[in-house]
Amino acid sequence: MVDILVRGGLLVTMNYNRQIVKQGSVAIESGRIVAVGEEIKEKADQVIDARGKAVLPGLINGHTHLAMTLLRGFADDMPLDKWLFDKIWPMEKRMEPRDCHVGALLGSLEMIKSGTTCFADNYFHMDQVARAVMKAGLRGVLSYGMIDRGDQQKMKEEIRIGRNFVRAFHGKARGRILAMFGPHAPYT
Repeated sequence: MVDILVRGGLLVTMNYNRQIVKQGSVAIESGRIVAVGEEIKEKADQVIDARGKAVLPGLINGHTHLAMTLLRGFADDMPLDKWLFDKIWPMEKRMEPRDCHVGALLGSLEMIKSGTTCFADNYFHMDQVARAVMKAGLRGVLSYGMIDRGDQQKMKEEIRIGRNFVRAFHGKARGRILAMFGPHAPYT
């Protein structure tokens, strides 16, 4: 007996041969896939009819700043330098931890709706992003976005904040959070 059985869908596998199964099933037990194949005879607490649908692995977003969902539509269609220096960074200076938490929750919801199950994020107030990840059930590769702009004192402070974030959140949410150092960019 498994918890969930997804039955009858077009399976896009991630096995060695990248096999496509035209009408297949996926068995899930305790949140883990335990069987994938053409016909799984296992009984399940919940059966999901996937006929006429594709069943595929979760998508991965390799670059996001989740809390920036709150800034969507703000200062579009500008050159990068002007966008960052004149619009985004002044707005971000006014963002509070709660703003980053709410933006990360909204971004998490959007990713879940699109089939994204894992993402990489580099921003500030990352403890709030990590809490959103815990609540949403996603997997996140998270880093505090270190920006020192060549200032040695600022560099030391950014490394301290990054180190504290990694220590506090690496491996949290039953291993769904990987925390690491995250220098923002060569120009910062």
